[in-house]
Amino acid sequence: MHRITRRLSPSLIIALMALFLALAGTAAASSVLGSSDAGGKSKSKAAAGEAQRSLAAVGSCEPGSHILGFARVKGKVSMPSGYTNNSAFVDVANNCAVPGPSVVVRRASAGVYFVRFAKNPAALALVTSNQDGATTAFSGDEDNIVTVGKITSGADLDSFRVDVEDVDSGAPDGHKHQDGQFTILLP
Repeated sequence: MHRITRRLSPSLIIALMALFLALAGTAAASSVLGSSDAGGKSKSKAAAGEAQRSLAAVGSCEPGSHILGFARVKGKVSMPSGYTNNSAFVDVANNCAVPGPSVVVRRASAGVYFVRFAKNPAALALVTSNQDGATTAFSGDEDNIVTVGKITSGADLDSFRVDVEDVDSGAPDGHKHQDGQFTILLP
């Protein structure tokens, strides 16, 4: 019997690191710059623009690209329980399997989201929590833990479940679900 092993190429690892560093840079720029910093807003906007350009470049769907899709999700209480591609909830997305608005998301409960990339064969996803659009004073929710898994049966078949949790020493297991923003990447 032959065993096929899929390894991440060095170029994919570098591209993923660049993407996450760019996204982290946006958050770091927002937290470091104070409202008294005259150039704070333009520097923060520049960092956010760089993160968006990084997403576009990495997920360009060019031949040889190792990225199958990505989405930046704005997890909010107002997100519907049915799938939507409304830009208030998914503001930057790309799905290399299908052109156009082919990434949808829904909120099942506080901090529990399902993200579906239409016809995308990806079985693996990476997720990072982010604070895009946050003020220079973070909300205190920057200690989020995110987990992701592919759904293989039921109504959410072929979607990715993303759980966003907040570290909470008062909770029985040390954390609790809370709504939050995240970026999901399909390598």
